Amino acid sequence: MMTSKPHNLTLVHTPSVWVTSIPLGVAYLKAYLRRELPDVSVRILDLNHHFFQNARRRLAGLCTACPRRADPTCLPPELFFAGDAVAQAEAVFHDPAAFRDRTRYAEAFAFYNDYYSWAMRCLDTVLKPFVARPDDRLDPAVRALLRPDLDAIAARSPDIVGFSAMTMQIAYSLALAKLVKEELGVPIVFGGHFVSVYDPTEVMRANPFIDYIVYKEGEQGLAGLLQNLGSAELDGVPNLVHRKGDAIVVNK
Repeated sequence: MMTSKPHNLTLVHTPSVWVTSIPLGVAYLKAYLRRELPDVSVRILDLNHHFFQNARRRLAGLCTACPRRADPTCLPPELFFAGDAVAQAEAVFHDPAAFRDRTRYAEAFAFYNDYYSWAMRCLDTVLKPFVARPDDRLDPAVRALLRPDLDAIAARSPDIVGFSAMTMQIAYSLALAKLVKEELGVPIVFGGHFVSVYDPTEVMRANPFIDYIVYKEGEQGLAGLLQNLGSAELDGVPNLVHRKGDAIVVNK
């Protein structure tokens, strides 16, 4: 656990949300923290966008870890991961000229949106067992899937890593947070819709790698956490859930 005030916060926006989703929530937090805590460096990592651009390559080895890998209703992996249509659609999104060809872009977008939706269902199927058993070690295929994200976070040399997660992002966020804690050892803070709707105490208890949760409105809570991290003054930080010995404390 850190004993000094952090100066480098990385806020992570994870899959799986709509392919055109932008990280408005964490962008707002960054703007607030920039105003209130100018000495803290806040960087946003949009992993949803990155995953969307590289889904076929990133998912290539995931079938080996899927509990439905023998399900005859699944799309055959050789079609799902090696289809020429997928590669062609991906190429459109990496071609700046495609944005000027509205018909070509619209066709590629419609196809890839269907593909991406299927990919996210596959991803959730693989990751949800981990959410149910967070003490288990991540499957090697899942660790390989998350490795580029971990490397991107590590490259920012964070003192603390924050995840803002809606329900559809929680499986990916928890798996990645566990890996970040194992590999980087930095404090982990969660916020967003999921931990505000569900009991944050239960989320903390079920996931020992989470150090803090900021629930409901997160601006003042996150700012207060960053100002007091490593001190004994956390009890006064609004909307913060934190650990005190074996106890989990929920601030109002």
